[in-house]
Amino acid sequence: MSEIKESRVISIKDKIVSLKDVRAIAALIASEVAAADKDDKNWLEVKYAAETFDGSEFQSADPSIFSDDSSVNRRRVKQIEMSYMEKNGNKRISVSISHDGYWGRNSIKVSGTDSKWVNGTISQFEQIITAIPPQNTFFKRWNGFLLVIASLGIGAIILWLLSKVLLSAQIHPPQEPEGIASQVFRYIASFPIGNYALKYFFYYLAGWGPGYELIRKLLSLWPSVEIQIGPEHEQVEKQRRIWVINVFVLGVLPLCVAILYDIVKAIGASS
Repeated sequence: MSEIKESRVISIKDKIVSLKDVRAIAALIASEVAAADKDDKNWLEVKYAAETFDGSEFQSADPSIFSDDSSVNRRRVKQIEMSYMEKNGNKRISVSISHDGYWGRNSIKVSGTDSKWVNGTISQFEQIITAIPPQNTFFKRWNGFLLVIASLGIGAIILWLLSKVLLSAQIHPPQEPEGIASQVFRYIASFPIGNYALKYFFYYLAGWGPGYELIRKLLSLWPSVEIQIGPEHEQVEKQRRIWVINVFVLGVLPLCVAILYDIVKAIGASS
C-alpha cells in the first residue's frame, strides 16, 4: 500500500507583514532544517528569497538574508519566497508572500506523508500568521457607501464650477420643449424632499466617474497583503494613507453632515 500524502494550506490576507513576521516564519523553517536527517542518502533543498521593487533579487540557503545588515532590509520588498524539501521524510514547506498579490496567491503550504508532522507544523505557522497585525479593511468594507459620498462631493463641485463658467460667459442653456420627463422633474421638485433628491441625483451622475477612480485609488492604499520591509520613506501606501485620512476628516465628514442637514430640513419642511 502506497503512502498517503497530506497537504495543509494557510491563506494570508488582510495582513501587514513586517520584517519581524518574516523572520519568525524563516526561523520555523530553519528549525526544521536543524532537525532534519543529515544522512548522505537524504537530500535537503532550502531556499530563502526576496525580490524588491527596484528589480533586485536575493536568495540564500539560510535566514541571514533577513538580518539587519542584509541588503534586503535596505530596499522596499515586493515578494518573499521560502521553501523546504526533505526527501527521506517526504516533507515540503512552501511560503509565498507578495505585496498586493504581485505573484499569485499569498499562502503557506505544508505537505508530507507524516500527518502528525503536517498538522503540527501548520499549527505553528497559523500561530505566527494570527499574530501578524491586520490590515485596515474599512475602505474595502464600505467602498460602496464611500463611492456615493465621493460622487456627490465631486459632482457638487463640478456642477458649481460649470454654473460659474456659464454665468461668467453669460451662456444660457437652450430652452427645450417641455416633455413628460421635464414635467415629472418639475413635479418632484415642487416637494422640498423631492427637490433635494433631484439635486443630489444630478450631483451623483456628474461625479460618479471621477468618484469611482478616486475610490479605486484609495483601495490600492490598503492592499490585502502589505509588506513593510525597507526604508520608511519608501513605504508609499503608508505615507499616502496619512494624507487620505486628513482629506477624509476635512472633506468627507463635513459633506456627510451637510447631506444629513438637507435631509432633516426637507423632512421638516414637508411635515
